[in-house]
Amino acid sequence: MSARLTPTMLAAVPTLLGSLDRDVPSNRLLLVGGEVCPAELVARFSRPGRRMLNTYAPAETTVTTLVSELEPNRPVTIGRPLPTYTAYILGEDLRPVAGGQVGEICIGGPGVARGYLGRPELTSECFVPDPFSAVPGGRLFRTGDLGRVTGGGELEFLGRSDSQVKLRGYRIDFGEIEAVLREDPDVRVAGSEGRSARSSTRSSRSPRPSTSRSSATRRRRGARAAGRAEQAVANPVQAVASRGDYGCGRPCPVARCSSTEGRRDPLQEERAEEGGLSPCRGPSSAGGALGSEELP
Repeated sequence: MSARLTPTMLAAVPTLLGSLDRDVPSNRLLLVGGEVCPAELVARFSRPGRRMLNTYAPAETTVTTLVSELEPNRPVTIGRPLPTYTAYILGEDLRPVAGGQVGEICIGGPGVARGYLGRPELTSECFVPDPFSAVPGGRLFRTGDLGRVTGGGELEFLGRSDSQVKLRGYRIDFGEIEAVLREDPDVRVAGSEGRSARSSTRSSRSPRPSTSRSSATRRRRGARAAGRAEQAVANPVQAVASRGDYGCGRPCPVARCSSTEGRRDPLQEERAEEGGLSPCRGPSSAGGALGSEELP
């Protein structure tokens, strides 16, 4: 006689969870992460006797770093740090900012990686000394994500400080893909656009609060991002590369998430950069700090 296993726990990115056409009543624990979890999904899958947890899990911090309990009719947050981790909301000067204000999410703790293999420039940009750590040599990982501390002491994710998006758990940076398109000598301006059934959003180029990556770094990462996009995207999307008359449409297997508000026109910011002007950096930085000792 063959045994029949009844699933009691499910871990999935919200996109996958939302694609399920029915619930699994035996599930007692539901973990989501890898991308923003819509409140509608929380309401749909919440049940008495079931816990639904939202995980914030950058690979650079050895995956899961913060966790929040999701409940219907409550704001979706990424919660508080797990034991041994700390989370800070920092401004451009890498100092904590006023509570409730927006800044960059930075993670500290023993799980922070040493850096990116063979990529010293990107490592020095993203992994910085931790001025708040009592451990010699402690470092912070600058996630590039924007957030704030809520009135309840939890951390709320507010999008990216650059043009990177999460699509089905994959990191895709459209600014880097556009940089690859512009390597074509016939292309003067390039932009990417992804479409969903409900809306379409043009990619933006809103730099990291303190520094933007070099063009060489963007080109290298853009080539890799384009490869990831080919694997991650099933719906048709377009990237438009222009010779100046905006008449050259070239297909590109790139998609774009439309969940983040306030993204800027990449073409305008590109022209501003070429003219020696500073592009808009988004909302003024601000926030707070969370430590694992604050866990309930």
